[in-house]
Amino acid sequence: MSHSAKSDAGSVVTGVDGQQGWQRTLYSAWLAQFLSICAFAMVMPFMPFFIRDLGISGEAQVALWAGVVITAAGLSMAIFSPIWGNLADRIGRKVMVERAMFGGAAVLLLMGSVHDVYQLLALRACQGMLTGTVTATTALVSSVTPRSRLAYSLGLMYTAVIMGNCFGPWMGGMLADHLGYRLPFRISGVLLCIAGLAVVFLVRENFTPRPKGAPAQHGLRKSFGVK
Repeated sequence: MSHSAKSDAGSVVTGVDGQQGWQRTLYSAWLAQFLSICAFAMVMPFMPFFIRDLGISGEAQVALWAGVVITAAGLSMAIFSPIWGNLADRIGRKVMVERAMFGGAAVLLLMGSVHDVYQLLALRACQGMLTGTVTATTALVSSVTPRSRLAYSLGLMYTAVIMGNCFGPWMGGMLADHLGYRLPFRISGVLLCIAGLAVVFLVRENFTPRPKGAPAQHGLRKSFGVK
């Protein structure tokens, strides 16, 4: 039976099956978020050294390419995030989290096999296009959590981001030091696969798409009173 909770303003937040179903979704999403942030952060500490191993010589050129490669993901993510957000309103948030997790897994696994910096740059751009786990999981948790527990849920989700950014670079640096620069990319891909599977099998969402032409009930346009 579907469970819904009324907000203080009287609107209805659609939940998931079972009285405590939203909590299972929250904690499963937290685990997936933690693993995904760990995975992405693992490969960042040694990125300039990896670029040097791909044939870029000279400190200035290594620094230049490191900046370009790292920026590529953020730039493409800024372009594609609104597209994915619009699609999430049509087909649901859970599938967007799965897209971000499995898309990131594929890209990171491929990064472990690149032969030159141009391939790495292309894959970093693809990473930004396909991922965005923080936005996707936050939207999912927000959509299933009762309004009275929303602040707690979003605060908890942010701890996954912080902890992932703490443990990921440390793990990646140790692995790169002992096992080389390529293996951490593959381990990161595996972690993202595990995160994606956790979403597939543990996260529940009852999604009702907004009718075509109906006004938005959330988002920046609603917040600023734009019709």
